[in-house]
Amino acid sequence: MANSRDRSVGLAGVFSNALEVILAGLGLVSVTAVASGWLTNRLACTPNFGAVDHPGDRALHTTPMPRTGGVAIMATLMVGVTIVLVWLGRRPQPESSDGIGVVLMAAAVLAAHSYWNDLHETTVLTRLGVQAFAATVAVLGARLTLNPAGLSLGLLALPITVLALVWMTNLYNFMDGIDGFAGGMTVVGFTALAGFSFRGGQPMVGWVSLLVVGATAGFLVHNFPPARIFLGDVGSVPLGFLAGSLSLMGVRDGLFDPWVPVLLFSPFVVDATLTLVRRILRRERVWRPHREHYYQRLVLAGWGHRRTVLAEYALMVTSAVTAAAFDGDIPRNQVVIFVSMLPWLLAIRGVSFIPFRLYEGLWRYAGFWDLRNIVIATLTGSLAFYGLIRWGFGLVSYPRSVFLIDGVLLVFMLGGLRMSRRLYRKQSRAARDKRVLIYGAGDSGEMIVRDMRNNSFYEYEPIGFVDDDVAKVGQRIHGIKVLGTRADLSRVIAEQRPDAVLIAISRAGPATIRGIVQALEAFKVPIQTLPSLRDLLDGRVTVSQIRTLSVEDLLHRVPIALESEPVRQIVEGKRILVTGAGGSIGGELCRQIVALHPKRLVMVDRYENGLYAIACEVARSAADRVHAVVADLTDESLMRQVWRTHRPEIVLHAAAHKHVPLMEDNPCEAVLNNVRGSRMLVEAAVAHGVERFMLVSTDKAVNPTSVMGVTKRVAEMLVQTVNGNGPGVFAAVRFGNVLASSGSVVPQFLEEIKSGGPVKVTHPEMRRYFMLIPEAVGLVLQAVTLAKGSDIFALEMGEQVKILDLARNLIRLSGLVPGDEIPIVFTAPRPGEKLSEELVGKDEEVEPSSVASILRIRSRAVLEPAALVTAIRQLEELAAVGDTVALLELLRAIVPTYHPSSAGRG
Repeated sequence: MANSRDRSVGLAGVFSNALEVILAGLGLVSVTAVASGWLTNRLACTPNFGAVDHPGDRALHTTPMPRTGGVAIMATLMVGVTIVLVWLGRRPQPESSDGIGVVLMAAAVLAAHSYWNDLHETTVLTRLGVQAFAATVAVLGARLTLNPAGLSLGLLALPITVLALVWMTNLYNFMDGIDGFAGGMTVVGFTALAGFSFRGGQPMVGWVSLLVVGATAGFLVHNFPPARIFLGDVGSVPLGFLAGSLSLMGVRDGLFDPWVPVLLFSPFVVDATLTLVRRILRRERVWRPHREHYYQRLVLAGWGHRRTVLAEYALMVTSAVTAAAFDGDIPRNQVVIFVSMLPWLLAIRGVSFIPFRLYEGLWRYAGFWDLRNIVIATLTGSLAFYGLIRWGFGLVSYPRSVFLIDGVLLVFMLGGLRMSRRLYRKQSRAARDKRVLIYGAGDSGEMIVRDMRNNSFYEYEPIGFVDDDVAKVGQRIHGIKVLGTRADLSRVIAEQRPDAVLIAISRAGPATIRGIVQALEAFKVPIQTLPSLRDLLDGRVTVSQIRTLSVEDLLHRVPIALESEPVRQIVEGKRILVTGAGGSIGGELCRQIVALHPKRLVMVDRYENGLYAIACEVARSAADRVHAVVADLTDESLMRQVWRTHRPEIVLHAAAHKHVPLMEDNPCEAVLNNVRGSRMLVEAAVAHGVERFMLVSTDKAVNPTSVMGVTKRVAEMLVQTVNGNGPGVFAAVRFGNVLASSGSVVPQFLEEIKSGGPVKVTHPEMRRYFMLIPEAVGLVLQAVTLAKGSDIFALEMGEQVKILDLARNLIRLSGLVPGDEIPIVFTAPRPGEKLSEELVGKDEEVEPSSVASILRIRSRAVLEPAALVTAIRQLEELAAVGDTVALLELLRAIVPTYHPSSAGRG
């Protein structure tokens, strides 16, 4: 091999010095790269030209990508070879490029077959058969024989060499779906092969290598992260074949030892080989799409595509420089020094590792502190070894670069071994079912992604972030990229096609959530969210807390949380009577009251089903304190028995007829239940000396236009005038529409959505105040503590919600597209309906209470108690005989602000 290196190269007289070779090489690479880059882009944009890689098939890409890069590379390479042959003005000579033509023709055959395979997916045996045939032709035609360590393989030389060439071919094929990796390895590896070839007197091999470098560099522009085009088998198979063939030619001609190309392509060889062997041992289909290469593990562990590729490139360059450092051969004196000093180095390393306990620790949990100990232990050992070499043995000529290279490699190897175990644990998880786009690249989003990464049993796979902060776009969190802002949401959804969108903003206001929902309205993708930080004990957000977005999240205000301690002080140890206990509000009242430990809870309702359900529920925690009574408030004798038996001290009156259209058609029943029932209950409360009486009213009682609203206003007036007749405090509390209660529009909309639509909205401008059931009940209980007598309380509820927006949001939250999959129709306002509600009437004034967000309302004009009671008894008599006309006239007289509407006047 020394004789071949000592000969005068001269480059066959074509170039006079090395500078000309370098300049010509740079020019050739540049021209080839431009041509290849242009052709790569044109072919990718040509419909139906080549195969397409779909998301999930391979690599980590999330959008379909053409596999046409290899066509551009091979076409540019073959055209370039032809031009170089013409330029040189002669065919390659046997002494300078023996067999290069055979190798190129075999590569062209492989490229043609691989292009067919990209389009039609031939069998594995067919592919291996064609590769083995091409390898045999190249080995025989170019006389390529693998001769490791000078051993004579005899008859085994041919099959072993063919097998090695097929192995290298498939390693490339195995790695071509990794962004930027195959292209980068080709540029680095073939550049080194070109250098060896020019120096060793093989100019044609050098030019072919540079053509490969240029053609691949042009493709790499489109493949470097984020990749837009892949090689495909048409590129990876012939490139791997050329890498193996040209390496064997270098070994054959004595340009370098057999270990040099192995070291040169080591990042590629090690990753592909270990992954391949692991899959074979697990009895998996070797060519099945996967994400198990170490490059992919680093990306998924949080390095990101670009950082991982640059780290791999640095490793490739290091391998190439190391291979070239010894000119393809290690001097004999250096081998002697290495062998003699190796035992001392191993002993020093072993001793230096003991204080830092590197032999302990679980690799599956390796982290920053383990890496710190490795670095310190390695530095300590390197300093000790340097001292031994320099002053112990006096080897002044010992290369100082070895200390640095040894230390760096040791840190990488020790750290890499530990991290590989951790990465394997992270990545050896079952395939995730849900690809999730995360809205919010802040602390909550970071914790969510980290939790998904650390726990393999979750079904979520994060694919990207969206955030309102423009400065975060393009950045990565744990390897997950911020893909855009809210304005880009539609584009990102169309490109990424996630299975769900997760709103990971713990303090996201309703306006933010509504904006996101509106942006996603055209896409059939579920929306999920996280609980508010105020609902979390330690501020930590986990995947287990992900929940489906609900309509409550879309209110035009943040739900109000009220203090429970003042309520506890009043309720605890008392006898409580709740009417309408089987309804939505009454049931929640019972739940919250039981938690405050009353002496007795008496639940009254005329409908047994709802009452039975809530009785069974609350009895689980307080069976001895709960009493359920089926009774009609207007049944005087039965209610008298209830008062004698249970002697309530606090009364919460939630029973009422609430459906506006029904009460418009049945005004007499509305008066009998809402007015007469309230009157009888108030009189019984006064007679028995209750401490507190709270009427549950409605915002429809303000400037009423419906029978339901005006009867509730009469009940309010009764409560206001009864104070002073006894020791008790009587007050009322007004609700807006209670979301998801039995009388709410929400259950109706949900039923219409379930049946396929249409969803019926009365008017496009219909608006209502909405509150949550816990809010409404909290308001009732809080009002109990605030009441001083004749009070009416209401919650400060911000802006009213358009019913049309509510309908659209419910359709969207059901996973459907409003107007497309579920139509919305307008039916005109119903009798008694307003277009919008009010909190304060024309004859009322509002003032703040001692609790934020609760308003105290006082009436300026209320009938005298005696006159009101007389009017109410007349109402009851008219209702009993069914005189609707006279009844409505009397209601107008009692409540001057009542203006009946049959057309939904606002």
